[in-house]
Amino acid sequence: LAMHVAGDFFLYWGHRCQHEGLGVLVGLPPAKSPWLWVSVHALHHTVRAPTPFATLYLHPLDTLLQGGIPYLCAYALVRPHALVFAAAVALRTSENVLHH
Repeated sequence: LAMHVAGDFFLYWGHRCQHEGLGVLVGLPPAKSPWLWVSVHALHHTVRAPTPFATLYLHPLDTLLQGGIPYLCAYALVRPHALVFAAAVALRTSENVLHH
């Protein structure tokens, strides 16, 4: 549960930064055209019909920002057993496929 909550927290902020720019982390208003949106995350939103395959339609940096970094931060915070970490990553991946 702690891995899920921590991973979700870091994922939320990473995703929000891609939509609104890094300034939201320090209280700045959203940017009209942040680099992370235009160059990285907008690709994911070009999919017209959400399907499980849309989960794979990501820029490599988007994969890092929404998959790698949030769960590595959650791992550093929670310090779970390796099997718990693997289960948390598998659950998050499954959840992502189901929601798309």
